[in-house]
Amino acid sequence: MADTIKTTVTSPQPESERSCVKRSRSEELVAAINEERKKNGETLISLKKMADTAEELVAAINEERKKHGETLLSVWPPSQQSREYGVNWMIDTLSKDSFLTKRYGKFKPEEASAVAKSIEEESYVVASKVVSAYGIKNLDVYGTEIGDRINQCAKDRCKTNGTIKSTS
Repeated sequence: MADTIKTTVTSPQPESERSCVKRSRSEELVAAINEERKKNGETLISLKKMADTAEELVAAINEERKKHGETLLSVWPPSQQSREYGVNWMIDTLSKDSFLTKRYGKFKPEEASAVAKSIEEESYVVASKVVSAYGIKNLDVYGTEIGDRINQCAKDRCKTNGTIKSTS
């Protein structure tokens, strides 16, 4: 019998109840899944285990595809179109109303563009150094690097300007 994962959607905690340590979106997802698993008495999982499981799943799919002479799956490296989409998302996140600009202020569009391109390139270089058969771990590192770098960039710029906006 296959295991099933049950999930529920809950409202985010108020800012004052959140931990001071910033977690990546992947870590937040694993924490939410584990919270639900704990309620149901199920075994908890780790972020590394999730990446390993995804890697194993892609490996199994590729073994079947090899048998039939089909193209193998790989998620790394991302296409140029995917990379450009990510850069455009970061430009919008830094220069328009977003979760970051509400807290740290907006960048000018040309400044946001330069910062976004730099963040994407640096994150791509770091993620490319990861050894992963089908790219799952590379993609995880890439996303985490982008998230961490965009947050740090907004915080650093805000420190330079000397203001943090209240979120209440």
